[in-house]
Amino acid sequence: SESVRHSVERVLRDHQVADVFLTARDGREACALLTRHTVTLVFCDPAAAGFDEFELLRLKGGQTKLEGVPVILLATEEDTRATLRALRAGADDYLTKPFHDEELVARARVHLRLRELQDELRDKSTLLETLNRTDGLTGLLNRRSLVEVLGAEFAKCTRYRAPLSLVMVDLDRFKKVNDTFGHPVGDAVLKTV
Repeated sequence: SESVRHSVERVLRDHQVADVFLTARDGREACALLTRHTVTLVFCDPAAAGFDEFELLRLKGGQTKLEGVPVILLATEEDTRATLRALRAGADDYLTKPFHDEELVARARVHLRLRELQDELRDKSTLLETLNRTDGLTGLLNRRSLVEVLGAEFAKCTRYRAPLSLVMVDLDRFKKVNDTFGHPVGDAVLKTV
């Protein structure tokens, strides 16, 4: 309802939880907004006209940009079955209406913080994967990655009866560069080559 939308927006704005809001009158409009805009948190009312929380959760699961976006239901006490189904289907939390302003703010902040931590964890995981697969100095694939790539390429060439070539590069007298000019210059030579 319009009054609930305005109430949620007022509370979140007054407590400086967010400063940009997208609101929808019904479920179809909500799904359209979610496909066009990047959002960080969704509040939805299962009793809204034309709203199908499962359609929203399917949409959330099918779009990369909605991955990890918390969905909080605003439900009445009578909506227990629908709320439980939605939680089982992937909703993250719920509040009963009428809600307490402080609880709405607290739950919003908790889910935003969880999202932030999940994003940090994903970034660190990506970094660790990169560090695990590449040489720290040159950024080239390391031995582990080389073995994986060669294994896949060998299998592909065997399957399609295609030739396989391997080029190995060796720097003659490289130790002399390190001994004469120092390791920082040797590192620069390696990166340049």
